[in-house]
Amino acid sequence: MLGRAVDDALAQLAQTCAEIRQKDEGPDLTIAVIPSIASWWLVPKLQGFQRLCPNVRLHLVYAVPGVSLEGADIVIQAHKGVVDIPANQVTVRLMHGITYPACSRGYFEKAKKSVDFATIDSGELLHDETMEVWTQWMRAAGRITFSPDRGPIYQDFNLLAAAIFAGQGIAQCPVALFEREIQSGSLILLSGRPANEDKSYWMTLRRPDKPACRQFGDWATSLTDLGA
Repeated sequence: MLGRAVDDALAQLAQTCAEIRQKDEGPDLTIAVIPSIASWWLVPKLQGFQRLCPNVRLHLVYAVPGVSLEGADIVIQAHKGVVDIPANQVTVRLMHGITYPACSRGYFEKAKKSVDFATIDSGELLHDETMEVWTQWMRAAGRITFSPDRGPIYQDFNLLAAAIFAGQGIAQCPVALFEREIQSGSLILLSGRPANEDKSYWMTLRRPDKPACRQFGDWATSLTDLGA
């Protein structure tokens, strides 16, 4: 009986030590972020925060359906309209999510003889999850009889982005995420008519009393015109 009690006590002690060790080695700040923001906005800029706060260790996870956000200090997601702000949390609008028809320079050069880029006629359309955005854009442009029912549908934004820059077609591109590519000329805007005008990227500080959380929030909003 004594031996079993000792074994149980040692096992409990080992578990407790493991939990303490895990806490000591764990990240100081956990950020849950949607793949599009992570790949095209946050990660390319992240060294700036790490230079500003070198002692803050970051743990980045995807904010996707089916994944619990319970352990996240900060959540960055896309929403349409105005978001509800939970009690004791801080939510700020980081950027707009407005999209415009665009394609890679490679596709533009390849297809300019066969595609009327002014109307997008006969161009290969690329879709982000559904055809809804292209449908709305066509209707707003007065193209009531034109069907966007062509081209592949990509479930993940990063798959869509890969197709865009591989020269596969024309997509509704969030210009706030593709500033560098637009400025460099690798992504060409084909129309001044927008879509997704009610969509924005929002950041929620779920633990605003945590110093590292506030530091990251201040840094992130300083990078955008809409933060605050």
